[in-house]
Amino acid sequence: MPRGWARWAVLPLAPVLLYLAFPPFDVSLLVFVGLVPLFWAAFPATVPPDVAPAVSGPPQVSTRRRRPFGEQFTRGYLAGILFYVLHLHWLLKLSKDEITIPWIMIPALLVLGGFLGLFWGFAVGTAGWLQRRFRIHPMWGLPICWTLFDWFRTVGETGFAWGSLGYALAPVPAALQITSWTGFWALPAWIAVTAGLLWRAIFDRTAGMPRRIRFAVAAVIVFAAPIGFGLVVLHDAPSGVHIVSPEPDATGADRTATAAIGTPSAGPEDPASPLRFCLLQANTPREIKWEEDYRELVVADLLARTETAVARYHPDLVVWPETAAPLRILWEKHLAALTSSTIDSLDTWTLVGTLDAKRIEDGHSDPPQYEHYNAAVLFDPEGRPVWRYAKRRMVPFGELTPYKRLLPFLSEIDFGQSDFTMGTAPGDFEIYGDRELSCLICFESTFPELARGDVANGARYLVNITNDFWYGRSAGPVQHQHFAIHRAVENGTPLLRCANSGVSCVIDAHGRVYAATDLFVEEYVTADVLPGHGGTFYTRAGDWPLPLLAVVLLVGIVRGLRDRRRSPLAPPSPETER
Repeated sequence: MPRGWARWAVLPLAPVLLYLAFPPFDVSLLVFVGLVPLFWAAFPATVPPDVAPAVSGPPQVSTRRRRPFGEQFTRGYLAGILFYVLHLHWLLKLSKDEITIPWIMIPALLVLGGFLGLFWGFAVGTAGWLQRRFRIHPMWGLPICWTLFDWFRTVGETGFAWGSLGYALAPVPAALQITSWTGFWALPAWIAVTAGLLWRAIFDRTAGMPRRIRFAVAAVIVFAAPIGFGLVVLHDAPSGVHIVSPEPDATGADRTATAAIGTPSAGPEDPASPLRFCLLQANTPREIKWEEDYRELVVADLLARTETAVARYHPDLVVWPETAAPLRILWEKHLAALTSSTIDSLDTWTLVGTLDAKRIEDGHSDPPQYEHYNAAVLFDPEGRPVWRYAKRRMVPFGELTPYKRLLPFLSEIDFGQSDFTMGTAPGDFEIYGDRELSCLICFESTFPELARGDVANGARYLVNITNDFWYGRSAGPVQHQHFAIHRAVENGTPLLRCANSGVSCVIDAHGRVYAATDLFVEEYVTADVLPGHGGTFYTRAGDWPLPLLAVVLLVGIVRGLRDRRRSPLAPPSPETER
């Protein structure tokens, strides 16, 4: 029988395996076995509580030591810290020029790992408590607790979804197709249940070999069934995407996508026809982008690139990255006029990533006070700004200080973060009068509910603009791209991703990626893309697995209470030996 020290020694294997499942290594299927060492370290194989025999006579005193909540929490917590420090190591690449305290990044990464690790700790500790108190076996208790705590950490102003296990599956489209029915939050539960079955099959010494074989077979079925479903869905699924050659014909107007994507084009005004998008990956250098002396040069460069894009490809919509115009472009009369006149001469729709602001009308401020926004502005073919959008979810401690209204002292902390106000309006916009799209800015692609709400409101395309140059040639930009893949599949809606320095790409409604760019290169990604069909079952039903898991947990608790009343003298399930 393994000693306690052996379980502590094996514990780091779980975060290391899970780290390898994500970029930069992308060994995606490791995510299904990564939790097995954590199960083994935190929940030693025991007699399942639901089959513990009732006994007559005086209560039996176990000679084995119960594992308290604190010890199980600690194991989950330490594993979580190690995982997040590894997974988010690219945060250390943030330039010293971007922060006011250059040495702060290593402590900040450790603090962030410590915060996010709490959710692992509470998931493991709560699953152990449910086992002791209500006889809910960890094979079922941990997947439910894991998923609910994982969702909870994405809620509120500190919401941060990085490292949720389901995102490791982004490079495997077959594994994602179930999310058009279930949404994202079924994936962590699926992964954890598979790992729990493997744990029982390999390490449950209380079960005979036939039963362990049944657990192994069940693990294979649970793992393979959603992937098999996905393969069937993908087998005959058209892409709806045609990447336009970088060497178009002389006129640039030949829509060669017609045959490739299987739908005749009746022009952009036809809601069933493809739209042609041109995504500008400008690769504007960080060293000049935010320098005031270069603002006009940066905008002029983007307008020149837009002219080139229109001349080569004749797109219906040109897309600039997040904050491509590093200023409040509508507030700068000269640059606003230059932008409008240039777009007017090109006769094409243009979505511009920029900054924006709104004066706070309280009648008392002197000088006037303003709310500042990370924004996008849509210019119509006449060069008029016809739609303005303010980003709805911000990067905590990067774009805003969370909960500063509840804790005013946080406003005094200056790590070099921005101070944006969160927008409240949906991200839907229209071109040609009836072609509906949605804009997601950067971090917003990590929140399933935003894309779902916009598609439910009528969007047939998702457009994600971002600027990930802060973290250099690292896993960060690739991890960020993986969120966008999920949003497309969940809603059965194609997604166009335009990043300043990469990764720019086109993602079809089934999560297949086209024309993904390298990092830190200048690119024009141009594609004819068919619209989505109005969403999926998930788009209409929402995150129904979350309340379902809560109900299942409640039923388990009620059952455990009933069994305790019927067999009050049943001994506690054996715990691990010291």
